[in-house]
This record gives sequence, structure tokens and C-alpha cells, in this order.
Amino acid sequence: VLCDRFFSSLAGPSEPNHLYTVAAKSGGLRNNPPSNIAGRAGVYTFPTLAELLQNTHVTWKYYDEKPDPRRHSLWNPMPGFRQFQRSPELMSHLVGLSQFYQDVKANQLPNVCWIVPNHADSEHPPADSARGMWYVTNLVNAIMQSEAWKETVIIVTWDDYGGFHDHVFPPAVDEFGYGPRVPALIISPYARPG
Repeated sequence: VLCDRFFSSLAGPSEPNHLYTVAAKSGGLRNNPPSNIAGRAGVYTFPTLAELLQNTHVTWKYYDEKPDPRRHSLWNPMPGFRQFQRSPELMSHLVGLSQFYQDVKANQLPNVCWIVPNHADSEHPPADSARGMWYVTNLVNAIMQSEAWKETVIIVTWDDYGGFHDHVFPPAVDEFGYGPRVPALIISPYARPG
């Protein structure tokens, strides 16, 4: 299913929008962080969705394709949370992308997972969009060819709108956004047209 009314959470760049994906808010951050906190560990203190999952015994992992999944970056804010830095248990859920393929093969995918590409596979300009499409296709195919497929919902989205003009204005929901419309696909045996 193509979601044609899916907007970025915030009228801003990558890190605040990635914070929304893991915490349903940006903690007031409207732009990528300034140099005094950019990429630093333990700078955020508000609760995350991962903690909610953990506390309710729902399994989860954050798969990051970059070399160090436990390093705070624009696209991986999890290590930027103080509570993660203080908890080896929470940090153990931040793993490399190769672990995703191992988990799929072993039929051990968590109930919820986030997957974040490196820059070359992200389709973020000037990256090769065809390479990014194959990256996503391989991830989706791995799940579709596994036991997990029959109970899976995959949401594929991007954190930026690609720089193209869009005639659809984002709804004004609060002082932060929504931001521009971004692509989103729902891929699942449960997905139905319309």
C-alpha cells in the first residue's frame, strides 16, 4: 500500500525526525544538533519507544548498517539517550545490519525492529537511488522468504522528501510540524488496497 498522505513528523532535517521514529517526539530539537551535542552519547533524556517495548516484554532491535551501531549519529539517535548509555541491556539491542540477516535466517526476528542504512544505501542525494532500492528490496525479500512473513508488517519510509516540489501542504498539528510529505509503503500479507 502506498501512503499518499504520510508526512515527516517535523518540519526539519534528519535527526529530529529520527528522534520521532524512536521516541514520538524530538525533545524540542528542530534542527540537526549543534556541535556541542552532535554525535555525543547521552545528551537526550526523554523516554523512547524502545524502553516502552522493553518494559512491556516486547522484543525489539535497532539494526544500523553503519560501522558502529552504538555510536550516536544523525540517523541513529539511540546512543544519544542517557538511559541507553547507562544500560548495557538497552545498548545490547543496537546491532549491525548483518545481525538482521542472521536473525531472519534463524527465525529470531524481534517483534519490532528499526533498520537504518548507511549513506551509500540511503538514496539521500547524491547517493545512487538504484543502489538504495536494491538495499530495501533485499531486506524485504529476506523477510518475505522467511517464516516471519506471515505475521509481518513492513513500513518503508524516508526521513526527507527528496527536494522536489509537492503541491500537498502538510497539516499544521503543532509548532513542530508536520513537515513535507515523504514516501511510505506498507508491505504485508495484511495490507489491502484502498
